[in-house]
Amino acid sequence: IDVSCLEIQIETGKNAATDSEPYVMLRYSNNNGYTWSDEMWESMGNIGEYSKPIRWNRLGNGRKWQFEFRFVASQKYSIVRAKIELGAGL
Repeated sequence: IDVSCLEIQIETGKNAATDSEPYVMLRYSNNNGYTWSDEMWESMGNIGEYSKPIRWNRLGNGRKWQFEFRFVASQKYSIVRAKIELGAGL
């Protein structure tokens, strides 16, 4: 299975301004957790960005996918939705 895009939409930006920008990290395994990708960090958006989509493209081919997220944020957030786009592959 080819994962051409993984997207999550995060609702954030509701708290008072902070000095640190919030980030989310994705790493994945396409072989049932035997090996993992490098960490890929993306901004979750600043105060006022209430619903920011975050995308990771061209993750590759595999048969047994696992995804791990890590959030670094001093403000409240929630995952509103997640979407995976599949392409041709294995």
